[in-house]
Amino acid sequence: MSDYRETMRRYRAGTEPDAEMQRRIRENLRMPKNRGWLPLGMAAAMAAGVLLVLWPQPSVDGVLQNGSMKLGKQVKMQVAGTGEARGDVQAMEIDWKQGDLSVEVEPNQGVQLSVITDEGSVRVVGTGFDVRRNALGTLVTVRHGKVSVDCTLGQHFLLTAEQSATCLPVTAAGALGRARQLEGTAEAAVLLPELEAALARPDATGAVASELAAMRTTALLSLGRTEEALQVAEAALAADGGTRAVELHRVAARLRLRRQDCTGALPHLLALQAENALSEDAAWLSFCQQPENTP
Repeated sequence: MSDYRETMRRYRAGTEPDAEMQRRIRENLRMPKNRGWLPLGMAAAMAAGVLLVLWPQPSVDGVLQNGSMKLGKQVKMQVAGTGEARGDVQAMEIDWKQGDLSVEVEPNQGVQLSVITDEGSVRVVGTGFDVRRNALGTLVTVRHGKVSVDCTLGQHFLLTAEQSATCLPVTAAGALGRARQLEGTAEAAVLLPELEAALARPDATGAVASELAAMRTTALLSLGRTEEALQVAEAALAADGGTRAVELHRVAARLRLRRQDCTGALPHLLALQAENALSEDAAWLSFCQQPENTP
């Protein structure tokens, strides 16, 4: 028995922790027991994020149907026009062609949605807004929340509740359609810059250019800028004149006659005669054909 006790005494002496080891053991005992583990909320959020990435989201690809419809649980729409959706319920893009589209996106659900037209794009996360695309361009109106609008021609708008913005047509033909819609209601001073910008586009040719030039001439006349109107009319006729040639010849002839310039008016009057469109200007043709009036 004495041998056993002596053996145990020697074992304890050989395995007794020194002062440094005792200090480290005490520090470890004071540390939180869940050391090395993420808080429960953070762990759940990370798990949800991993699942969102790894789990495939339902597709929304397809043509939008007129009436009420939903794309997933967080996006509601009222559709009265033509468009298509692509993407999935968390990240979708709507290619809107024509008509009215009303969108409601539930906020704080991680849904990203864009509405794309030829004139611009609308990006939202959670909001309610309306898109109207017609001959005037693309009109975006926000009911609540906030949207970012980037127009193809370069304008950028950040809209909040009850604000709206219009992205203008990007082609010369589209600009002509807008001008026709506004003619008679918009002031010439408002319409003129749009007409000039449209005429400067590379696709402003042929009949489209002729129509735009005629409308620009009319706008300049209404603003009393007769010299500019004459230059625009004659430049358009020199290029072609197109479908509005008769109108442009008549304007140019009368502006030349106002300046008592029969020599300049005569080619326009003869062009009207060739088109059987002299009408009340026939007397001016006879007057300008007299030798004493065209030196």
